[in-house]
Amino acid sequence: MKTHYHKIVFFVFLISATAKSIAQEGLPIYTDYLTDNYYLIHPSMAGAKDCSQLRITGRQNWSGVDEAPGLFTLAYNSKINTNSAIGANFFTDSNGFTSQNGAYITYAHHIDLAKGNQLKRLSFGISPGFLQYSLDRSTFTNVVDPIINDGQNSRIEFNLDIGMSYHVKDFYLIGTLKNAIENRGFNINQGSSSNLRNVLLTAGYIYKLNDKPIAFEPSVLYSNRLSIDQSFADLNAKMYYDLPKGKLWGGISYRVALDNQEINNVATPITLEGLKQWSPFVGVNFNKLMVAYTYTAQSNSEVFSNAGFHQITIGANFNCKQRRKKGRFNCYCPAVK
Repeated sequence: MKTHYHKIVFFVFLISATAKSIAQEGLPIYTDYLTDNYYLIHPSMAGAKDCSQLRITGRQNWSGVDEAPGLFTLAYNSKINTNSAIGANFFTDSNGFTSQNGAYITYAHHIDLAKGNQLKRLSFGISPGFLQYSLDRSTFTNVVDPIINDGQNSRIEFNLDIGMSYHVKDFYLIGTLKNAIENRGFNINQGSSSNLRNVLLTAGYIYKLNDKPIAFEPSVLYSNRLSIDQSFADLNAKMYYDLPKGKLWGGISYRVALDNQEINNVATPITLEGLKQWSPFVGVNFNKLMVAYTYTAQSNSEVFSNAGFHQITIGANFNCKQRRKKGRFNCYCPAVK
C-alpha cells in the first residue's frame, strides 16, 4: 500500500505540474533529431537524402527510478521519385500511469531551385496520424480525486503535422507546426486546453575545413507551445570527421527554457525553475549503417532525480538511388548527401 501511495503522489505531482500545458502532446521533443534523424520531428525532411532511411531510437529517463518515463521511436522515409517522398513514424511514450502511442504517415515534396551541382531546395511535408492516450488506473485503491477518477482510460484522436524546409549550400532552415488539430486526449473533462500546437524552428550551417576531413555544424532549435506561450531553445554544436567509408561525429546540446513555468491551480501558486539540461552525443555512419548514443543530464538546482537519461539510436540506409553521383552537390551538407 505504501508503494502505491508514493506512486499516486508522484502521479498527481506530474498532473498538477502539467495541467496548464497538457500531459499528452504527441511525440516528445528530445535531442534525437541530432543523431542523423531530422525527419523524426520535421515532415519536410522525408526523402531529403537519396537513400531510404530507417531509424530506431530507445530512450530511458531517470535510470533506476520506478515508473520513469521512457520513449521508443521507429521512423522510415524514402524518395518515390525525383521530387516526391514518403515516410512513416511510430512512437510509444510511457510516463508512470500515463502513456501515449502515435502513428504518422508523411508525404513530402522537394523543389530544386538550382541546376547542376548547386544545392538550393525548398521542401514541404505533411504528416497525418493518430494518437492514442491511455491512463492505467488498475492499481489505484481508495483514491478520491477527480483528476484521477474522471475521464477515459483510453482515447484515440487524429492530428496533423505540417512543415517546410529550405536548403541553400551549407545553410538550412526548417519549420514545423506539430499537432495542428485541436484535441485533449483523456484530459477532455478537466477544463484543459485542447490546443497542443507546437511551433518548431531549426537552423544550422556547416563549416568545412579546406582539405581537412573535419566539419563543424552549429545549429539551434526553437520550440514554442502556443496555448501557454512556453518555449525553449536547443543550442547545438556538432563535429564530423570523414572516414574512408563513413563519418564519425559527435557534439553537445544545451537546452534552456526561455521562461519559467507558473503553477496557479494549487493552494499556493508557485513558479518552477526553467528547464536546463546538457546532452552530449556521439555516433558513427559506416557504410550504410548508423549507431549513436546520447546522455542527458539536468543542471537545474532542484531535480526529481540525479539519474541521467540514456538514449540509443540505430539505423540503416538502403535502396540508394544510383542516378545521383557521389558529391553531386558542392557542399558538405550531410542532411541531404
